[in-house]
Amino acid sequence: MSNPAFNNIHNGVLISTDRMKDISWAENDTILRVSAGALWSEVYAKAEEYGKVVVGGRVGDVGVSGFLLGGGMSHLGAEHGFGSDNVAGMQVCEKRLRFSIT
Repeated sequence: MSNPAFNNIHNGVLISTDRMKDISWAENDTILRVSAGALWSEVYAKAEEYGKVVVGGRVGDVGVSGFLLGGGMSHLGAEHGFGSDNVAGMQVCEKRLRFSIT
């Protein structure tokens, strides 16, 4: 972020999630499991394979983690609320952060 004191890591730690890109449907095909490093364009492509839509970022280059942890304004927000309202759960594992999106 180019603004001072906005989203920086001065004297902090930056954890990169860009290699965590697993995206898969749960067995019932109603919950999409998305790892923290995925981009919305990747999530939309997976959802489209099943003829489904998810409440996500307006631009495909937006990361899933930042969007959801910041609330998430979507084109579907008027009907389905913020992106974060559509998270069925979050799982923090040894090697990944994964969101389950309804």
